[in-house]
Amino acid sequence: MSIDISRVARSVCDLSAGSTSPLKLSHAQQCVAAAFGFKSLAAYQASKKIETAIDDNGMFVIIESDLLASRGHELAGWSDGAALTDVVEDAIRRLYPDVTVHHSRRLERVPAVLAISELVGLNPIVVDDLDEARYEVIENQRGEVQGFRFNFDEPQWTQHAAHIRRRHGSLAVFAPASFLRVVKKCQMQERFYFHGDEQEGQPGQFFCRACDLFQPAAHFSSAEHQDHGRRYFDAHRLWDRAIARWKLPLRRPSNAHNIVAGRAIEERRAGEASRGDFHRWVERQTGRDDRVGDLAKDIMRDEKFPRDVMTREAVIAYVESVAPWNGPVEAAKVAWREFLGERDSSI
Repeated sequence: MSIDISRVARSVCDLSAGSTSPLKLSHAQQCVAAAFGFKSLAAYQASKKIETAIDDNGMFVIIESDLLASRGHELAGWSDGAALTDVVEDAIRRLYPDVTVHHSRRLERVPAVLAISELVGLNPIVVDDLDEARYEVIENQRGEVQGFRFNFDEPQWTQHAAHIRRRHGSLAVFAPASFLRVVKKCQMQERFYFHGDEQEGQPGQFFCRACDLFQPAAHFSSAEHQDHGRRYFDAHRLWDRAIARWKLPLRRPSNAHNIVAGRAIEERRAGEASRGDFHRWVERQTGRDDRVGDLAKDIMRDEKFPRDVMTREAVIAYVESVAPWNGPVEAAKVAWREFLGERDSSI
């Protein structure tokens, strides 16, 4: 589906007729082009329209509020940009009732996570969940980005699946490329805290991701939590992925003071040094699409698995203790047999 700018412009003319600054059709066309992010009608007409089929997904329109307000004031003396934005939105909704309309100015007033949540129709969404959402870039034959298709078919989205299907017809949600531009423009750049980061402006208070609160230093040496290293590195991975994939408006100083970083790094080094040959071999099997691969993924996620294990009996005993049914135990036996075969052949 695409938006007919001429139809929208005529509707804008009709809706503005009773205002103190009624718009001529030519001015309305220029304003609608500005609302879609183009500096002129000619620029809009010269643009490359979306050439990729969007299946059964709805259309998303983001009104570039500032550009629209500027054009409205320049062409027709509109002094109230918000009112003109409302007129254009009303015109779009009347002609295209299934279209979802967003205002760039509104989106810029909230963190990018909430802006994307609004797009998807799930509000609020936690950063951890949002970061797991996969997306693909939609390009035309010239390689120009036309939009983004968000895919919410991973297991962690099961609880939201029915909602997304009702709203969009499928679990794939399409957004125009302009949405990412709006997200990048978000003005509220939030401080991202690793587990153990000291609070800005409040020395002696450190963020605990388990509690989701700032706590005094003593909290991190108490028996309340014993997984500070894991939480620190989980936040580190989330930070790297958020920056690399979403370009979210988050900031964290490179010299941020963290109370658990040194301990977490030392624990990781010690843990890496303690790993036995079998555990290292298992890590290399996580990409397999068979029962050994499934077992390998489970083992690498299991922080209690004996990383220094050296015997078949110890491997089988542990697997039986956590997954006593036949499948995992048999997979463990096969894995050990393959591990021995590779090890012996390399000697």
